[in-house]
Amino acid sequence: MKSLSSEYEASKHVDAAHAATIHPLFDVPIISENRQKAKKYRYSTTPVSDYLDEVAESIGKSWKGELVLADAFNWAPDATVETGEHALAYLHGSLKAQGVTVVPVFGYDRWDDPVYRVAMRGLDLSNAPYVCLRLEASAIEDAAEPEVFHDRVGEMLEDIEASPAHCAVLIDLGDLTSRSLMEIIGDATRVLDLLSGYGFRYVATAGSSMPKSIDLAVKKQDSSAPVVRKEMLLWQALRTELPGLPLVFGDYGGQTQPTSATRAGV
Repeated sequence: MKSLSSEYEASKHVDAAHAATIHPLFDVPIISENRQKAKKYRYSTTPVSDYLDEVAESIGKSWKGELVLADAFNWAPDATVETGEHALAYLHGSLKAQGVTVVPVFGYDRWDDPVYRVAMRGLDLSNAPYVCLRLEASAIEDAAEPEVFHDRVGEMLEDIEASPAHCAVLIDLGDLTSRSLMEIIGDATRVLDLLSGYGFRYVATAGSSMPKSIDLAVKKQDSSAPVVRKEMLLWQALRTELPGLPLVFGDYGGQTQPTSATRAGV
């Protein structure tokens, strides 16, 4: 979820029994120029940390579950707040101050950045229920060269001093709208084959078949159309092919935005 006000509101209405079975990943977006122009940020000497505090407070007030995964993928890997502390480390601290149980997320794609790597190695994991490795585009590419892939995964586990049993993996396939199901299954299977011997806590797959705007999903204004959920078909296929793997379904939060040409939902 992108830490949107609509997502906070929806979180308040999740049944407690259901919330206990969901581990949401809040992928905090960068602070936009428009938000920085708001009065409470415009005159602040610490707008970035103020923004992250606001996000943490909103998550703490809205989410009824026991824990959240927290990441900031769209921020620069070396992003810091005004004091020089890494932005993601600051976010984790702010969430904990709100009483939120945090599962740190470590990005495979960002591990080459020395500032990011040092900051992530410095996180206090003593009270974390588990940690999560997030595998995205470069990880899927590296899976074609198993030695490269295993070296990176091993390096990450060693750097953060985490055992696979204390670590989950998220295979984040991103935008699936223009990709065939067979191609997606092929990529995911290749990665899962390489992960099978580690003994990770669980492995989740996630992606989105929804286009970025509704007018790309329907032809006419005020109309509707079905969208094939490739991410669900992927998960069902993998559950059949790999019944012994602790495979979890991951779903993107609502991200499609209405346009002036199309107002109806899909």
